[in-house]
Amino acid sequence: MATVGEYAAGLVLIRNFPVGENRIIMKKLEITFFLQAKEALKGVSTFESSRKELAKKELMQNSFCEIPMETSLYNKKGELIAKVQTVWHLKNWEKVKYNK
Repeated sequence: MATVGEYAAGLVLIRNFPVGENRIIMKKLEITFFLQAKEALKGVSTFESSRKELAKKELMQNSFCEIPMETSLYNKKGELIAKVQTVWHLKNWEKVKYNK
């Protein structure tokens, strides 16, 4: 379930912040379970345009930002099984330093 939550949130971020321009690293993952998962699950993660604009502004000013995301996991009946909270660290590739 952690993988589904991480994957859904990561895909949303990649659609909004191209990996060719930004390094995207998951910094934190937390799961809250509500029901037992007994079948296939669907992960739903969204990213509002207002949050996107704030993050882009922060990336331009600081060359990095942190973005909290939430993914809801549902079973086939539409019941909420769990919520996955992730925090992502984005940094402009031009500002990434490498240790040699």
